[in-house]
Amino acid sequence: MIEDPSKYWSTDILNGEYVKTERYPYYQLRLKTVAEILSQRGGGRILDIGCGGGHISVMCAAMGHEVWACDFAETQVKLTANKLAEWGYPPRVRQTNILDLSAHPADYFDVILALSPLEYVPKPKHPIAYREMRRVLRKDGYIINQVINGLFDAMTFNSFTVAFWREHILPEFFGPEDIERYIPMIAALMTHPNKPDVGTKYGSTRQEVESTVENPFTYADEVRQYGFEEVDRLYYHLHMLPPLLFEQLENGDAIENNAYRLEEKYRRHWIGMLLSGDWISILEPQIPGR
Repeated sequence: MIEDPSKYWSTDILNGEYVKTERYPYYQLRLKTVAEILSQRGGGRILDIGCGGGHISVMCAAMGHEVWACDFAETQVKLTANKLAEWGYPPRVRQTNILDLSAHPADYFDVILALSPLEYVPKPKHPIAYREMRRVLRKDGYIINQVINGLFDAMTFNSFTVAFWREHILPEFFGPEDIERYIPMIAALMTHPNKPDVGTKYGSTRQEVESTVENPFTYADEVRQYGFEEVDRLYYHLHMLPPLLFEQLENGDAIENNAYRLEEKYRRHWIGMLLSGDWISILEPQIPGR
């Protein structure tokens, strides 16, 4: 397990793989979703935190927005800067992370894109990240924030499910000794309790990089503590079957493509909450009287 995700995303091999996987349908769906939100709610000056390969930064610039971007991985910063310049847009890209936005003044951005960077921030440091975003966001601005759906871990029937019971359910009822007693028993109920989510060629990176997940039932209350209101939520990356089944099915790719086509139907549905690996939140700063 790599504890410093910036090292993982800075490797040349992975860098090439990341560029390829951005053509994967779910990334295209994310582009479309962000474009729809910006078209409906408006944009302006945008900060793309965790810009990765630069595809979303370029899209936002092409829509007429003033784009600034940052990433903690040097290779991703270079990729985004080169891609923006290649398309004729100013390469305003810095190497930094969501915990330090000091290069930007207060009340500066109309929109912040945080599409997964919080996934790589340990939970105890989340208040710092939200405080930094709130500082640089205009009072009438908003955040498009993508997080891992921790509830989906209960539906994967692999090591993530075991961890879900260990971290989120058993502590509500039992002490440490009982938890350690019950965890092997829970794992014994599953066929693959030690396997990660690698059933498809687009498998999760979570078995390689330390990641943070969110609870969809408590997330709105959590961000409220940081001065934000969650005004909308779109579930994203739908699974029609547990991920481990895809490696057993000849038509696994076809089933995944069918799930992709059903994304919009279930993005606000309870099935989406259960069977989607992520969700995208719209966060607005709390303003008295608004």
